[in-house]
Amino acid sequence: MTIDSLERQINGANAPLMRPRIALVDPYSTAAQTAGALADHGAETVAVLANPDPTAAAHRPAFAPSDYTHVHTVRGGIANTVNTLAALGVTGVMAGCESGVALADQLARALGLRGNDPATSSARRDKSAMARALRAVGLAHPRTFAAANVREARRAVEMIGAWPVVLKPVASSGSDQVVFARSMAEVDRAAVAILGSRDVFGHANPAVLCQQYVSGTQFAVNTVSRSGMHRLAEVWQDTRTGTAAHRMIYDRMELLRPEDQRIPDLFAYVARCLDALGIAEGPAHSEVVLTISGPVLIETGARLQGGDCVRLQREASGSSHTDIAVEALLGEIRRGRRPSAHYPYRKPVTQLFLQAPRDAMIGPAEALDALLAIPGVAGLVRPLRPGAAAPETVDLLTSPGTVYVTGRERKNVQSTCEQIRRLEAAGLYAAATDRTAPGTVAVMEAA
Repeated sequence: MTIDSLERQINGANAPLMRPRIALVDPYSTAAQTAGALADHGAETVAVLANPDPTAAAHRPAFAPSDYTHVHTVRGGIANTVNTLAALGVTGVMAGCESGVALADQLARALGLRGNDPATSSARRDKSAMARALRAVGLAHPRTFAAANVREARRAVEMIGAWPVVLKPVASSGSDQVVFARSMAEVDRAAVAILGSRDVFGHANPAVLCQQYVSGTQFAVNTVSRSGMHRLAEVWQDTRTGTAAHRMIYDRMELLRPEDQRIPDLFAYVARCLDALGIAEGPAHSEVVLTISGPVLIETGARLQGGDCVRLQREASGSSHTDIAVEALLGEIRRGRRPSAHYPYRKPVTQLFLQAPRDAMIGPAEALDALLAIPGVAGLVRPLRPGAAAPETVDLLTSPGTVYVTGRERKNVQSTCEQIRRLEAAGLYAAATDRTAPGTVAVMEAA
């Protein structure tokens, strides 16, 4: 039953339709596509900008004000925002990305709508508070400390007691400034760099997170919750590669088949983590390492997985994390779509993250045509522009782009990924000193 038909049944055939109106707080990254998914279900969307100018360049181009019935910028306290959303008749609130998590909690509570408890918001944003919440209920987690200065960072590393040690901002995303330190000298450099900078949302870093390194296979477990019930949206195996500067950069993410024997344990553990972190409503993206002793949560974001393409994921599997989140937000998950550990799957799909070398720019249009012509390439999350600067890839946000790869069998996908890497090594990038004239933009981008 659709929303329209349900409303007509309740209110009478001639009653005017009351469309749901959803507020998305900081609808950047993947969430920039949520307005379209909501529109597919007959809902309208209001953009609430807590952070109107995110630092990360990857976030800015995706936001299109024309996708929203109203765009509201938060200034000062939240009273004006609450009054505005109430006047607009907002019926639901969801965080678009990390910077909107706490405000979304506050707005939902103030408006009397579904949402997570603002009293526990810090456990969903501050990674040291997240570790404390897991420890309080006896869930496996890395030893984690927040340090306000280099001396405290050194002390934290001593308490962790093993190399390497992971250092990163306490509340950022996109593998921003994540360093795997193997000596105190590297700890000092990383701590100074993080404490003296801003995160990808433009906020000053008040502390550096020092975290035990956890060895094993890493997964991204994406879920959607409603009324404290958790539904598994998808599980990706996450492979990363190391750099000479002791950074780990994304290589690829491969969608697991729903019948994979590792999924039940991963999902059961993540569901307990969601409970511990107070995630009763909305999407979540959890990074989990499967160790010889079982799953260990690295961190959870109370939002959609970043950098996805809804259209391409729909074509590959029939649904997406965004679509399932929209269903839950609109209440459709309660009408014949019960929470479960199974999710849609049609064929193997991999997200391959491009990796630019130092002093590079995107090559000519012919190279992009060659990329899109490789059998198995389904499309790009963002377009690549010939002649555009391509900074050296040191984290997720400096990857030039993500390529969706599909095939009938996993071996076909692997072959396509190998062809893409060969093109990266010879042709896809040009030296930054070359002045190749900009050509046609590759248009297979997110819809």
